[in-house]
Amino acid sequence: MHQFGDFKTVAEELSPIAPPPPISTSSFPSDKWSFDEQSRVLLMKCKSNLEATDLIFLLQMMERDDITVVTEGFSLGLNPDLWRLSIFEGIVGNEVCHQFRVFTRNELTLGGVNNTEQSYYEYFEEQGHCCSMSMQDYVRYIRQRNDQLKSIKRKTLLASHPTTVTLSPTEEAKYRNDTGECFAYISYNDCDSPKGTPQTFNCIDTVLYLIDYDLGKFLPVHHDDFMKFFIAPQLLPGSQFCLMHEVSLLSLSYFTLLCSYVDSCFYMIHLFHVFV
Repeated sequence: MHQFGDFKTVAEELSPIAPPPPISTSSFPSDKWSFDEQSRVLLMKCKSNLEATDLIFLLQMMERDDITVVTEGFSLGLNPDLWRLSIFEGIVGNEVCHQFRVFTRNELTLGGVNNTEQSYYEYFEEQGHCCSMSMQDYVRYIRQRNDQLKSIKRKTLLASHPTTVTLSPTEEAKYRNDTGECFAYISYNDCDSPKGTPQTFNCIDTVLYLIDYDLGKFLPVHHDDFMKFFIAPQLLPGSQFCLMHEVSLLSLSYFTLLCSYVDSCFYMIHLFHVFV
């Protein structure tokens, strides 16, 4: 037995992890699937009902930890008249939410050694805290961020830059607008200021992600619409493929509580992607 902490000796005795099986496009069950080897992203675009073979393949791919699985179109049947920012603003605009996760945008530079060409990649790092604001301010944030992203894309296209490539910070700065990207809102993070305090941040470099929002409580009509038209209800918390079914019946109350929590997170993931 090795002493705890003798990582080097233990690591030398561990067998290397077997390489993941390759992704073969010939094994795809339909033309809904595509795979990008460089990013390791498996994309499924669904424009109609989900076939059983596609669902089984999706579950198999979601078990892998060497790829990222992205699906599109699972909520295409939603009522477009309901899922509008103006509707949310009118119903829950005055509600203050305290669960906006904060992410900051960073750029990673690769290459540039031995006369190799440099390349740039953007990534978003979670900051470990949440932001509090009204839903009305959050709707304004989404609109302002979308406007600025469109502006940057339009300017880079006019400059003949491909919009799929991350530019260097120096080059990107030519197409950014610090004034237009400055988002002002009322923060409710300070308990000593119940009326809130004015704050600002850059709406491109800072990303807010709403979690734990009880859609059934605050937006019941939208909740019912989502449950009715989501094309893979088996994937929803508490449904056929939910692993919580394997929890002991003695933990049923915890199971109900957890499903309610995960349920709200799941809905807000789809709600976020409707607009951003």
